[in-house]
Amino acid sequence: MKFIKLYKSVCTDLSKVSALLLLYCSSIQVVYAQSGKEKNTNPLSPAIENNANPLQITDPARKHLGTDNYRKISKNYEQQLLTQPKNAAAWQNYYKAERFSYYTKTSNDIKPEQQKKLDNIVMQMEKTVPDSYEYHYIKYLNGNHDVNLFFHLQKAYELNPGYVELYNQFIAYYELTGNIAKKSEFCKKLYNSNEFSPAVMEYAYNMLQSLDKNAILITHGEYDTYPAWILQYLKHTRSDVTILYLDLLEKDSYRKTKLSELGINVNSTPASGKAAFLKEIASKSHQPVYFANTVSPEILKSLTQQLFLTGLAFKYSETPIDNLTTLMHIWESNFKKEWIKKVTNGSSEAQLYNNYLPMMILLKEHYEKINQTNKANEISEIAIKIAAAGGKEHQLKLFLNKQ
Repeated sequence: MKFIKLYKSVCTDLSKVSALLLLYCSSIQVVYAQSGKEKNTNPLSPAIENNANPLQITDPARKHLGTDNYRKISKNYEQQLLTQPKNAAAWQNYYKAERFSYYTKTSNDIKPEQQKKLDNIVMQMEKTVPDSYEYHYIKYLNGNHDVNLFFHLQKAYELNPGYVELYNQFIAYYELTGNIAKKSEFCKKLYNSNEFSPAVMEYAYNMLQSLDKNAILITHGEYDTYPAWILQYLKHTRSDVTILYLDLLEKDSYRKTKLSELGINVNSTPASGKAAFLKEIASKSHQPVYFANTVSPEILKSLTQQLFLTGLAFKYSETPIDNLTTLMHIWESNFKKEWIKKVTNGSSEAQLYNNYLPMMILLKEHYEKINQTNKANEISEIAIKIAAAGGKEHQLKLFLNKQ
């Protein structure tokens, strides 16, 4: 079955589609879950982040330890709290490990019965450590962007204003409430924290350069959303682009307001099915709609015949488009390439950069067809280096050897 229409002629070659999608889907799952700084390789020992609460468990957006390991960590902290009920850090780790055990590599949806378990942990924290930073932060996090709980986020910030984990929450809150000035302020704080490396920022820049003017970009995770917002608000890069973060679109008031501003009237909601909801947005929009290529492949599956790769995003189009010309222009004229050529094995960006591979493969083949051998060789060398750093060298070479 054809999955994603990378460009017109590719879809006649199903083996090629499958090989490209092997690279694409694998990198999607990893970038969503493992695209940030890695501090600790022991799955039973909480990772520690720069400028973050000591003993804090790393968010899966940075390092996904796997469901079983999170469950083990959760049990360990649950046992510890039997003898140390006033240990606020242990409560936070217990909550986070339990919450993260519900996440998959492509989704952080939480089922109602799982939310009840998390609510119970928060109630216990309120009884035992009510005045702690950890309680207030977890109370807000547990609300899943409930703006009515903002007091707790503010209180956590008063207690520990240097904890970077708060900044994303503030940015999302001010996006939800339409406070552009405060959103910009916390984008600056997040940028100055060095949470996102220059390589990640370059990736975000190139993602934005993959879009037409006045485009709408659907994002689905931390590393395809916050760096792009930073670029828009601090560097004035592609301010014409509207970024719609799927997690925030689940909030009814925000979704209705945002889509109304864009002149998009939809009947479905994320709760009724994310794929159908996003397809309705794309089909009813008067502006070009793109999906960051870090969006879960499960969500994109129903849009297979309308998606065309244009760099680090897929453009929705109900009619075929010549995206090879677009890819060439973006690669040769729009993309920054300093960090593309520097990515190294084991770096925090290595997995993220796997998302460059599908476009590189298509461009290499196209350059060969138009007899631009030097360009084909250059992009092939970069692709192999990226694949090696991100653990996809074997798959890439197998694919290239079949050409």
